[in-house]
This record gives sequence, C-alpha cells and structure tokens, in this order.
Amino acid sequence: TCHDDLKLKKTAIQTATILGHSEVVGALLSANVGITQDVLRASIDGGHEDILRQIVRDGAEMFKPSFVLHGGSMRAIDYVFGKRNSMLVAAVAQGLWLRVAASDPVYGITEELKEELDR
Repeated sequence: TCHDDLKLKKTAIQTATILGHSEVVGALLSANVGITQDVLRASIDGGHEDILRQIVRDGAEMFKPSFVLHGGSMRAIDYVFGKRNSMLVAAVAQGLWLRVAASDPVYGITEELKEELDR
C-alpha cells in the first residue's frame, strides 16, 4: 500500500495507474496483482489508453454494473463511452480483442501483430 500526501491509502497498481506508469502496471499485472474498479476508473479518468488496454486485456470487468455513481451503478464500458474519448474506446476495443485472440486457437494472434498492438 502506498500513501499520498492526503494520507489516503492506495495500492501500488492504483498509484502506478494514476501516475500513468504503464511499465510498472505491466509488471504488476505480470505478478498477478488484481485489477480493481479503482484501477480501471483511474485509467479511464486519467486518459491512460495504454494502461486501459493492458488491464482490459488482462481481464478488467467491462460489462458488469459495478461503477457506483450518484447512488446508482453503471457498467465500465458505459463510463468509457460517457467520456466521449475515441482513444479510450479504441483502447478498450483493442484490449477486448487481444483477450479473445489470446484464448482462441483458431483466431490466435501472431507475435508480429501483438508487437504492433502493444506499441
């Protein structure tokens, strides 16, 4: 757990996401650190497309109503669309496609394409 100047506790992955450190987030994801809604929201609110793509690819829940806003809840995908940021929408789409391609032997992803998408 990391502590910021306001004495609020944040996990290492939350802090790395808020600061936009995609390499640190990638290393933490490789170590099987969990993706919470706070991490997902920080990547969306911060406009960190590369981090959003990584965490969606690694299993962030996009379609379950779990974002609590104004007493109600909404799906993360709707929250992304509500930001009206085409780069964030594209990052989610790429992350979802990579998730499917990685698990499907018929439509598997080539190393060349994976390198291109990871850029």
